[in-house]
This record gives sequence, structure tokens and C-alpha cells, in this order.
Amino acid sequence: MMSSSHRLRIAFQRLGWRAPQWWVGVIAGVAWIVATAPILIGSTPHSSGHVHSSAQEPKAVDAAVSVACVAAMMFPLLLPTLRRVAVASLWTRRDRAMLACLFGFFAAWLVASALMDSVIQEVNNLVTPAATIGFSTAAALVWQSTRADGAHCGHVT
Repeated sequence: MMSSSHRLRIAFQRLGWRAPQWWVGVIAGVAWIVATAPILIGSTPHSSGHVHSSAQEPKAVDAAVSVACVAAMMFPLLLPTLRRVAVASLWTRRDRAMLACLFGFFAAWLVASALMDSVIQEVNNLVTPAATIGFSTAAALVWQSTRADGAHCGHVT
């Protein structure tokens, strides 16, 4: 008979074989908890980049929530890619390969998030919050209407 700890170890081993990117899903789940914690515990909502907040949070909390928001929203989009990276990598390097892919993706989106936060704060300082929401919506609509196949950049598909 197998002990329960041995069964659990085998279950995690099989999970790693079938879905090697499982740990990124766990990180995304924890990031959602961190991102929503200020709201859940009754603190003021995340102020950076959000026009509905009237009070400023400490910068460390604001930065942690910004990082958690990027991880919570962007990591699930990368799960299929991470699976392909893991399957294409050597067995001993699959976690390192997924981590390198994840880090590059995360770094790019952190920079983009910081830039968007800065732009939104400047626009919010110049106009009313309703106008900021309008500008943000217009920017999102323009972004969504761009081509995703790279043909506009001179790439041949």
C-alpha cells in the first residue's frame, strides 16, 4: 500500500508531465488575491492609473498592486505558450525555459503598465475623470482595431 504522501507526490509529478505550466496558474491566482486585497480588506482602491480613487495609498502598496495586476491579467494569456516552451525544452531545463519566457513577458508588460499609468495620470491632471475614461476607452478601441499578424510592420506572413 502506498502512503498518502507518496500518492500526493506522484499526483504532482503527473501534473508536471501533463501540464508543466501549472505553477504559473498558481502565481496568477495569488496575484489576483494580492491585487484585490486592498478592496477586500476595506482599504482605498488602487489609485495609480484609476480615476475612481480620491485618496493616495502608500507608494509601496501601490507598486505591489500594480505588479500584481500585471501578473494576474497577463500570466493566464501566456499559459499555452509556456506549455509549448516546456514541451520543446530539454527535460532538465524546462522550468528554466518557462521562467525565462515568463520573465521577458512580465518585464515588457511592467514597462507598458508604468507608461500607461504615467500617461493616464497626466491626462487625469489636465481634464476631468470622465474625459480620462473617454480617452482610455478611445485608446483601447484603437489598439483593438490594429492588425495582429505583423503585416503592417513589413513582415511577410
